[in-house]
Amino acid sequence: MIGVVIALIFLVGSIGIMIGIIIINQINGTYSSALAVPIYNLLCLILALVGLGISGIARQKNKEMKLARRTFVFGLICVVILAVLFPISNTGSLSVMH
Repeated sequence: MIGVVIALIFLVGSIGIMIGIIIINQINGTYSSALAVPIYNLLCLILALVGLGISGIARQKNKEMKLARRTFVFGLICVVILAVLFPISNTGSLSVMH
């Protein structure tokens, strides 16, 4: 159970950081915040992969636990979304400069 909670913290944290940096860039679009978006996206992708690994281990230990399986699926979704956003953020499509 503790592995599922830790995995959820990593996964929700990675999505929260990515949403936060996009909002910060949209509100105050400077050159430095525009350059930070792909860096934070890579950081969030690494955090989501760590969360996916932890949820995979928790799923192997508790095969009958439905929450462990759902956390693993949520981790896969987070990793796919962040991986798709990486080329988009690297081209500058998610960044705004005022």
